[in-house]
Amino acid sequence: MQLSRLSVVVAGCCMVAISGSAAFAEEILLSTGENLNAPIIARSTESITIEHSIFGELVIPFAEIASIDGVPVSDALDALPDQEITPPTPKAQPSVVESLPEPEWDSKLELGFTGNSGNTETANFRIAFTTVRETETNIFTYDAWYQLSSSDGDRTENRFSTGVLSEWPQPGGKYSYFAAARFDNAEFQSWDQRLTANGGVKYYFIDRKELDAAGELISAYSLAGRAGAGIRKEWGSNDEDLVPEGLLGLDVDWTISPDQNLQFSTTYYPDLSMLGEFRWVNTFDWVIAINQMDGVSLKFGLLHEYQSEVDPGVKKNDLSVHASLVVDF
Repeated sequence: MQLSRLSVVVAGCCMVAISGSAAFAEEILLSTGENLNAPIIARSTESITIEHSIFGELVIPFAEIASIDGVPVSDALDALPDQEITPPTPKAQPSVVESLPEPEWDSKLELGFTGNSGNTETANFRIAFTTVRETETNIFTYDAWYQLSSSDGDRTENRFSTGVLSEWPQPGGKYSYFAAARFDNAEFQSWDQRLTANGGVKYYFIDRKELDAAGELISAYSLAGRAGAGIRKEWGSNDEDLVPEGLLGLDVDWTISPDQNLQFSTTYYPDLSMLGEFRWVNTFDWVIAINQMDGVSLKFGLLHEYQSEVDPGVKKNDLSVHASLVVDF
């Protein structure tokens, strides 16, 4: 008899506990038709969080709830506890894009000196600097050189030149845009100083490269044409007006082997303000690497310039030949 009374008391306590828990639980009807009975412990602007007796803590978006305690979710929100849930901090994900190294400058320094003593005494001195910075979207080149020549103690050449060239390769690699500027100071020309600037389009008719299994260059050959326009300004000449010029050019770059490279460039600059007048500039460079000295090579070069209109007493043709030692750094 006493055992029966004890069972009744225990059962009654359990019913009270269950009814007490249910009193604090909400009936949540999902849009799928399922019912969840659990207390709401927090809410955010887009969801509620419940403590389910089996599944534990659940976050349910408002978009998936039809009603709460029989009240549509849009009307039941005001009665819910206004507690913002802090979202979990997302785990740091490894970057799928590796940071690219900063492009480096590829620089060269040239130094040359030749002399002769006999029936005549001649001396030639040349120093030059070139640096190139190449990225996926731009190739920037700066160069400067100075050449001094004399014969029997009299100067025959005294010239300084510096210039910049910027190229913007286009998708596909067949053509690019370019812009260039150059300043010259010379003692034995039709002018004392000259400034030129131009721009245009460069198109590759041929661009071939041969690589070995390791990806090292074996040989290469390219043939490109240039077309554009620009201006020329001279000081110390009979014509110091600003002259508009056209531009038509051809460039050849032939890497015969990893140790030898030939470059040839010819450019025609017609005077757009005076029909029939023009400039014509040709350059040729042959570079041979010295295998016993890493980063050191020999360079033989030629610069030819023709100008159809010059001051009296000045030759229209000007030819300069040089040889120098080149150090890469």
